[in-house]
Amino acid sequence: FDDDPSELARVEIDVQATATDPTPPPPASVAGVRRITSEPLEVVRVEWLDEITMRYGAGCYNDLFSELDWYLYSMVSRTPIAIQFADIGLLTPNFLEQAGLSDPAVLRHSHLKFAPGRSRGVYQNEINTVFTIERNGSFRRLVFDNLSRFSLQQFKWLPGNERFVAIYYGALGDEVRYFTAGIDGQRISRSAHDNIPSQTLPGISPDGTRAVITTTIDDVTGYYLAQTTGDGIELLFEAEPPGNNWPNPIYVPGSGPNDASIYIFRPIDGVPTLECLNLASRERAELTELPLVIDSNTRATASHSPRGDIIALGANGVNGGAWTIDMSSIPACPG
Repeated sequence: FDDDPSELARVEIDVQATATDPTPPPPASVAGVRRITSEPLEVVRVEWLDEITMRYGAGCYNDLFSELDWYLYSMVSRTPIAIQFADIGLLTPNFLEQAGLSDPAVLRHSHLKFAPGRSRGVYQNEINTVFTIERNGSFRRLVFDNLSRFSLQQFKWLPGNERFVAIYYGALGDEVRYFTAGIDGQRISRSAHDNIPSQTLPGISPDGTRAVITTTIDDVTGYYLAQTTGDGIELLFEAEPPGNNWPNPIYVPGSGPNDASIYIFRPIDGVPTLECLNLASRERAELTELPLVIDSNTRATASHSPRGDIIALGANGVNGGAWTIDMSSIPACPG
């Protein structure tokens, strides 16, 4: 309109809004749950280094590990310590060239991370092909390709940090795709195209072969246990899925192949709650209220220690932070 001599006559602005109550703060204290961040913090990563030590990263969910603020926490000292993340030193020009991540935009897109205590890491390239790689940039191995239409949200380490799950979805409410693999590049599950999608983040067994998901089958909506290596799936219980911004279920194996404790995070009567299902007996019980405030702008994540006796929680948002749940301080899983 550069040559148009007309002038703007007026501007009309019509504002429409709906009054809502403010989000209530989380409870000050919950039995068995310890807040380890002294003030609200945008915690977006939680990783276990060994049976009693974890680290958590604060920042934005899509930030590379090198852009987060990291803290070390020991179950012995119970005092968070701000740390310089040593893995940042691995991002040398030689490594980035060998990995194909020299372009800063591709590096930011890669979700690159290295397994704690292990020699390898995992990332995706510019077309979402997933690789694992040595810390020095050698022995790059393709895991899965043909993933360009999926949006990677995170790589999450499984207990022992030798296996991982890749989690894909676009936005709140989207179905969640996933696959599991080993850090040496071996596939464990089928492709993200073939695994049964979930309405919530999957809770993966430590060996990567089972996933606790939510879906609807034959008009029955609820939590299901799905095989990641085949089509097997069985209903655990009927329930309304809370959404893909809630923490993933935790699968803690028992003494036998069909014996496990499955910890599930979901709202019950509007209250964020941790409940547990005994896989062998199928008994289920509510264990404790959770100090989480989760809405459409908030995400939370969960990870359990290698022994399965501590669950670490992280959440972002104005009430975000990090917590630990001592399983010996709350009611036991039934059965």
